[in-house]
Amino acid sequence: MYYASETRYLPDTGFLGYLSFKEEKVDIKILGPGCPNCKKVEALAHEAASELGIEAHFEKITDMGEITKYPILRTPGLVVNGKVVSSGRIPTRSEIVSWLATAMAQEK
Repeated sequence: MYYASETRYLPDTGFLGYLSFKEEKVDIKILGPGCPNCKKVEALAHEAASELGIEAHFEKITDMGEITKYPILRTPGLVVNGKVVSSGRIPTRSEIVSWLATAMAQEK
C-alpha cells in the first residue's frame, strides 16, 4: 500500500512535488566507532527522515568487525537499505534527504 505526502519543498535540493512512499520503514545504518562525526551523521539522518516524514529504522554499528563487512575505508559511513551512500565524511542534510527519497522511490 502506498500513500502520498503533501507537496513539499526540500531546501537545497530544489525539489518540489509529491512524494509517494511505501509504508515500510527505511533501514539506515551509521557505521563508526561513536566519534563526534558519527554522531553528527546520525543526527543529520534523523533530521532528514523527519523532514521527509518517513519512518526509519536506525542502527549504529560500532563493532569494527561488522564495519569491515561494508565497502568503506573510513568512517563515518552511512548505509541506506543495504547500500553504502557515504563514507569518510559528513554528508549534508540535503544529500541525505536526496538519498532517502531515492531509496523510498526505488521501493515502489
